[in-house]
Amino acid sequence: MENNKPRLFETAMALKAMMNLGYKHTDAAVAEIIDNSIEAGAQNIDVIVIQAPGGKTRSVWQVKTIAVLDDGCGIEPELLSRILSFGYGTHRDASRTPNADSFGKLGKFGVGLPNASISQAKDISVYSWQGGIENTYVSKLFVDKILSGDEESQHPAEPARIPNSLSSIFNSLGIKVSNSGTLVVWDRVTDRCNWAKGTTLVDKVEERVGRVFRKFIHSGKVKIRISVFNENKLDKSIVEPKFVRVNDPLFLMPNSIADSFRKEDDISIPEGESLFNRYPPESYTCFDLKVPYQNVNGEEDEAIVKIRFSKCRQELRQRVNKRYAGSTRVGQLTGRNQGVSILRAGRELELSQTWLTEDTRNRWIGAEIDFPPALDDCFGVSSTKQGASNLEDLAHKFNCDQILGEFNEQWKLGHPGEPNRKFIWEEMIELLRSEGDNRWVLYTVARRLSDNIKDIFRQLRKDKIEDEPPAAEPKEGPRTKGNEVPMGDKGGKEVNPVIRNTPGNQNPPKPLTPEEEEELSESAAGDPNAPNSSEEDKLEFQRVLRFIKDNPEAKAVFANSRIGSNAFFDCTQEFDRVIIRFNKEHLAYTELFQQFGKVLDGAATQDESPELRFENADILKVSFLLMIYAWAWTETSLTEDDALVARSIRNEWGAKLYRLLKEFEKQRSL
Repeated sequence: MENNKPRLFETAMALKAMMNLGYKHTDAAVAEIIDNSIEAGAQNIDVIVIQAPGGKTRSVWQVKTIAVLDDGCGIEPELLSRILSFGYGTHRDASRTPNADSFGKLGKFGVGLPNASISQAKDISVYSWQGGIENTYVSKLFVDKILSGDEESQHPAEPARIPNSLSSIFNSLGIKVSNSGTLVVWDRVTDRCNWAKGTTLVDKVEERVGRVFRKFIHSGKVKIRISVFNENKLDKSIVEPKFVRVNDPLFLMPNSIADSFRKEDDISIPEGESLFNRYPPESYTCFDLKVPYQNVNGEEDEAIVKIRFSKCRQELRQRVNKRYAGSTRVGQLTGRNQGVSILRAGRELELSQTWLTEDTRNRWIGAEIDFPPALDDCFGVSSTKQGASNLEDLAHKFNCDQILGEFNEQWKLGHPGEPNRKFIWEEMIELLRSEGDNRWVLYTVARRLSDNIKDIFRQLRKDKIEDEPPAAEPKEGPRTKGNEVPMGDKGGKEVNPVIRNTPGNQNPPKPLTPEEEEELSESAAGDPNAPNSSEEDKLEFQRVLRFIKDNPEAKAVFANSRIGSNAFFDCTQEFDRVIIRFNKEHLAYTELFQQFGKVLDGAATQDESPELRFENADILKVSFLLMIYAWAWTETSLTEDDALVARSIRNEWGAKLYRLLKEFEKQRSL
């Protein structure tokens, strides 16, 4: 405390809080650094990853260092001395400048570089030079020293040389360091980093970065390269360094990742033609929105919200070599790119799936919104630039009739004594616009999104294609009691008795429709760890699949597997579906799933005594209670901070379970 005035922030606690603000993944944090490079006028950007042995046995290679090198304009020493401090960005007024529509105005609050850095690493160094590499300065921030109270700020800029390890890498990559530039180095990368094996890292990062910066790569303004090195061999990348290609979720840009799959997928669309068509083809820009605003000089100006759509060409959805379209390399990529791409100044903030239903045919729809920084407040851009919260919130509850009804009711309450008036949609939008209420922008964008996505989906349903598999027929095979369907390995007799056709079931599930079969096969196709569902698997889970298809609350694929861990089940996410694999080697599988079967068998066949049926039901009850106790014991054993997270998860899980069971109850009553 100075002059008896308390500081606004206590440094260590503030830094710890900022570390937990959160980037969804390491790709998003690295994208912040690339943002800075693009704003600095860089034409060449290198993302370099260095691995080192880690884990208890040091037998697993883990990311140790991430470095981003650019050939931009560099940073003056005075600015470099505060570049890792929060709120000192060079584009704090970007959203209010007259050129707010300028391509590449990516900065916002001046927190991107420090926030992204502390979210991923413990030691951060920023090297920069102007007028030659010999004029290099460096400023450093040591997170552990800040948290311990030993230091309270970043180190002032001082003359320095590029570390020898990175110089060796530059030589191996043939990099000629430019006359000016910047090198951001994250050392001692933390476990928040979700980049895994170097052999697969390059492709995964390319897909994400290629989508986020597709406009810049496509325009030729920037080249981004990714390379991975082991710390004991810095003279050669462990995988071929790769220049990031465009990953366009509208599938209209040439020379994209999708184009590289044409030959493998035997796509009939000629080279040079896009995989999707613009929608509508006759006027691709017809849905753009002009938004007036007042710039920093008090002058009237105009911002453009670009709203674009595309629709898959019918040829792409046809079966190729007996493969369904969704299981091809391009089909899997469309699934991973499924959603509405939200861009700010040409840079993707988020790929939102909230606007689409769970139907896998939505992968064949492309949609994007691109708005300038002038509309940040209107759309609700976050400090981490990972979304537009105002638009996303609207997506969860967008209903034109409801919005209009609420507006009319609010107008009536705000104008007592005046004649009752019923606004139509266009009148409401015009009134909001005239009053300077930015909701008119959000409502207009949301409606254009919603209406066009529905129109394109209706056209997709009308398209004549051959990509639907035939309806699944139950396989003949060894049976157990009643009509149980064997599960597990070939020839095995393991049964998941929860969902099946027993003699006591008067309403057995119908065979899967082609669409349901397609949903199951396509949902699992994109994940190498997903279960390979056999025909028996699909038959066993028919009832829950039918419930899932009819209920937007549930998006899942179920199967049984040997997970090789203590977990009762494993889950991964692909194409907005959760793939759940139950561990057949876990005791809970026997005590819960097979016990369900005994109870159902006893009720169906009546060949067990009341005492035995009671015992089986009681075992099931105890097993269920033990499962809940195991969670409770784990939660109460956590640290206070982790317990808060666990309780929040438990509440979310309970709410989700309640909604699902209510919907299932309604379905059973039909």
